[in-house]
Amino acid sequence: MLPTAARAAVKKIGDAEVIIKPGKGHRFVVIFRGKGLEGPLTDADPHREGALVPKVEPINKKSVKAKKAAKLVAEFYQAALPVIARKKPANGFLLRGIAHQPVIPLFEERYKLKPACIAVYPMYKGLAQLVGMTKLEGPQTIAEQFERYLAEYDNYDFFFIHYKYTDMYGEDGNFEGKKKAIEDFDGALPILLRKKPDVLAITGDHSTPCAVKGHSWHPQPVLLHSSLCGSDKLERFTETGANLGSLGIFEAKYLIRLMQANAKMFDKFGA
Repeated sequence: MLPTAARAAVKKIGDAEVIIKPGKGHRFVVIFRGKGLEGPLTDADPHREGALVPKVEPINKKSVKAKKAAKLVAEFYQAALPVIARKKPANGFLLRGIAHQPVIPLFEERYKLKPACIAVYPMYKGLAQLVGMTKLEGPQTIAEQFERYLAEYDNYDFFFIHYKYTDMYGEDGNFEGKKKAIEDFDGALPILLRKKPDVLAITGDHSTPCAVKGHSWHPQPVLLHSSLCGSDKLERFTETGANLGSLGIFEAKYLIRLMQANAKMFDKFGA
């Protein structure tokens, strides 16, 4: 709704160009292109229903550029909200993750692996692109994503395959929907295993329990498989089972290093 209605109406605010792009479902992205802008800013999202939309503020209170960016966001709200005020089903919007593009080392430079991304939702394609992964467009189902992996197997060293629907149904509190999403993924997994990767990791970036209807603090189960990984003798991949695993609880940033170790990418372990 916002991209369609506001794109033509709000193209510039002050000396900044405003670019509005549709995402998937209710999501969209706004780019403010101009000089003297900086993030990050606080969210214009209360993260719960029924609460007032908070005012955007600079994280760094001393940054003149961030203050200018916060003022720009406030002016954008003033310009865009009236455009969609009488629209249905959405007559408002929330902005979050407001920041300038960070300086991040490319995945291939850091890990010496040629990476590709197979995702459906635009946000994850964007995150992958930010670190230099090639976006492999087209697949819409997890089975199609795995088929694309087979087709591209020899062209890349690392595949990031993202599956959204367990998180989506968790946020809705839809237990049956989440159960079906897990079953769909599980049913499609044999497609991927036709060409077994040297190292396979299955996990998530956060928990989304149906009881919470949102992201939570619970540790993520991690499945890590290779010819060198050993076995924990667990018959099921569940949160309860993962709590008993030999990997223990570790920060997610170390997973890629564990994967590389299992791929024998390191010369030596220990002294």
